[in-house]
Amino acid sequence: MTEQKQALFLGKLENYWLIEGRDNETGRLLLKGLRNPLAPITELEFKWHLADAILNNRFAPKEYERLTGADADTPEAVAADLSELWRLVFKDEPIAMPVL
Repeated sequence: MTEQKQALFLGKLENYWLIEGRDNETGRLLLKGLRNPLAPITELEFKWHLADAILNNRFAPKEYERLTGADADTPEAVAADLSELWRLVFKDEPIAMPVL
């Protein structure tokens, strides 16, 4: 994926996955935004980046804390926290990187 799409993915995390406001509404609003035809990052692209971050431990704990405010001590804790975002947005769908 391009650096531009990675930056857009990080922006979505910063805007929607703050520690102070996590609930089902967060997932619904994020998905609605991703499905907007004018969205700069598509649902499929976001899903790819999120699965990649979860499955491949792409975030260092300090970087993740800066983005979201979440206190995670290990890459595995970051992956567990991102898995919660996956469940809010994609429900019971297994975590996997879609083909783009």
